[in-house]
Amino acid sequence: MVLVDPILLAIDFFALSARPSASILHQFLQTLREAQCINKSLSFLEQTVTALARKEAHIPFRQSRLTSVLRDALGGNCKVHLQC
Repeated sequence: MVLVDPILLAIDFFALSARPSASILHQFLQTLREAQCINKSLSFLEQTVTALARKEAHIPFRQSRLTSVLRDALGGNCKVHLQC
């Protein structure tokens, strides 16, 4: 008969069960951060398109990389078709 210390057994069990949870939590937080960045960029794109549609004096192209990259396509003499 093998005697097992219940405290060590509990620590080993906790360590094994904590690893997948930490990994899942890390993946969830990373996905959440990515979603927040995407939403922020899309919000800035919306503000830029709205400013262009209203023909405002200041067009906020510098708010995000997305609007900076699309500056020529959105504000130039290009014809742009946005499809939802």
